[in-house]
Amino acid sequence: MNRIIITTAIIALLASCGKKNKKQYSYWKVNGVEYSSNNVDLSIGRFVYVLQETNSNNWFILTFYGGDFDFQNTNKILLNRNNPNQTPTKGTLSFYVNNKYYGIDNDTTILHISTQNGKARFSLAPRWYSHYENGIKDSVLIEAILNEP
Repeated sequence: MNRIIITTAIIALLASCGKKNKKQYSYWKVNGVEYSSNNVDLSIGRFVYVLQETNSNNWFILTFYGGDFDFQNTNKILLNRNNPNQTPTKGTLSFYVNNKYYGIDNDTTILHISTQNGKARFSLAPRWYSHYENGIKDSVLIEAILNEP
């Protein structure tokens, strides 16, 4: 009887060891310094999509609006510094780096969308981001691959 209990316990332990965090990692570079995290949260509401990593000192937040989040058939979205009118064809992608908040300039850039393991993947080519309060004197070069968890 003890042998069966011990064998069952060992099998259960081995099975639990195989269950690791299967969340996909997101990667971003700021002036050549690489960051990564698989502690990314996804919130999808009726008309809003938010992908964010806010559990470290260097994080990002991607937001866009609209009711159709079909990434199988969408391959890009325009990014603006702000989206006060919540325009569905535009989004915002901001980064928090060393206690400073950065966004793209007022012009738009393209965020490419694909899928990885059945989940959305967002690719940002190298792009200058400026500090929200002092963009003239403070900017950083950012590139990223952000994955749904």
